[in-house]
Amino acid sequence: MEWASHSVKLGWDVHGVHPHGEDGTHVNHISVTNDKSIVASGDDFGLVNIYRYPCNENTVESRSYAAHSEHVLRVEFTEDGKRMFTIGGQDKAIIQWKKK
Repeated sequence: MEWASHSVKLGWDVHGVHPHGEDGTHVNHISVTNDKSIVASGDDFGLVNIYRYPCNENTVESRSYAAHSEHVLRVEFTEDGKRMFTIGGQDKAIIQWKKK
């Protein structure tokens, strides 16, 4: 079934956003671009992690960016996938990211 968005942090296609040996509770939110090329996650360490989609192996490399002072509550892509917004929990900041 095709859904309008993809933000479920558990599933075969996003299994790799949880590093090997981790229980996955530190990942707070994920988002997948509409063209299904990129998945981003926000975690308890203030990091925004970018992966290629699907990300179904625990050994895949990510690009990680320190963005917020503590946990990242939400990660969302715009409809065209050219921008992403993240929301921090402790700092209550909204950061806009632009794809190069």
